[in-house]
Amino acid sequence: MGSGTRYFLPLLHILQSSLSEDERQIVLDHLDQRTTDYIAEHVVRPVLSAQISLSPELNDRVKDSIRTYTPSFEMLLSTASFKKRRRALAQIGGETLSLFLEARIPPLASQLKKKPLEE
Repeated sequence: MGSGTRYFLPLLHILQSSLSEDERQIVLDHLDQRTTDYIAEHVVRPVLSAQISLSPELNDRVKDSIRTYTPSFEMLLSTASFKKRRRALAQIGGETLSLFLEARIPPLASQLKKKPLEE
């Protein structure tokens, strides 16, 4: 489990289920560097590299999104400046990010549940 999961999981859950697509887009436009990096490494990269199994329906929707936003995904996962990577995440948009979060939140929560709180 990546560092910061305990910190970021509530935000990821809110992004995925509590906000409309427009509200999610506003949040994406204003994320800080640490959050952008976490989303890139712990949400986007595992889905793109097929490190997790997806339901057939979700898999089809994710593949369509990947085809649509390939340049943005490449920029997000590159070593480009933070500003360019945040812009790429914003271009990917709220609906696509919601699909990725749908795939990643359950495994992250499961891993967190197995790990006791550190004092």
